[in-house]
Amino acid sequence: MTKKFLKTMLLAAAGLTILASAGKAQVTYNNANGDFLLGFRQVGSTNSVLLDIGPITDFTIAQSWSLGNLGSVLASTFGSGWATDANVFFSLAATTRPGDSTRTNYVTSPGYLSSAFSVTVWNRLTSTNSLTLQNKIIAMGNQYNDATLQAQQTPGNRAEVEPNSLANAYANYHPGGTNDAGHASGNISYGFFNPTVEGNFGEGTAGVHLDLIQLVPGSGPGVDLGYFTLSADGSTLFFTPVPEPSTYAMMGLGMIGLTGLVILKRRRQVRA
Repeated sequence: MTKKFLKTMLLAAAGLTILASAGKAQVTYNNANGDFLLGFRQVGSTNSVLLDIGPITDFTIAQSWSLGNLGSVLASTFGSGWATDANVFFSLAATTRPGDSTRTNYVTSPGYLSSAFSVTVWNRLTSTNSLTLQNKIIAMGNQYNDATLQAQQTPGNRAEVEPNSLANAYANYHPGGTNDAGHASGNISYGFFNPTVEGNFGEGTAGVHLDLIQLVPGSGPGVDLGYFTLSADGSTLFFTPVPEPSTYAMMGLGMIGLTGLVILKRRRQVRA
């Protein structure tokens, strides 16, 4: 084999590698990794928007995700005023991550500035209902992998516009949905969360956050892990974790110490 021929073969192999990498630019939902789905809907619209942000491996640190051209997609789907539209809703959901207990699920709960971020911590579900919820989230994610929908993706842009006529479109799992996806009676989020796991943009993107609730099968409330916020242009999603109990303790000790210093200073001023 001549050096010239070998060089030609190496260049050809490199070219194939580049083409293969380009072909993998699309994001594919993988429930085995615990991928999180971020969905948007608008009351009265015939379309939803869905994207996969991938798995979250650590809930104890602040982190962010670049969402590419999501803002442009939301504007073209729901109108340029989507970021202040009370009829535009969004939420996140995921199923069991590696290392989780069987049938663990994750859903969001909305909080607003006007209500001091009051959040409903959803109650845990039975093992049977946890599996039902998991299957619904996976069905929504598998539809995200539909080749026709994925054709909308370009490098760095993972948002897909779904017709709500599709059985597993994001909107069909929430209030106002068609029930084609197997809702419970009452037309509530995933058939279990009343009225919805979603926040809306009536107070703008800065006026709402979505707490992330971990639901391990069982009874009693789930675990509030932290909250998501969205940038005003829709380009970035942020996650802020709930402080560890030790952090709260340190904050409390700090406040006690500060209060003591203030009292001591006042006493000295009175004596003077």
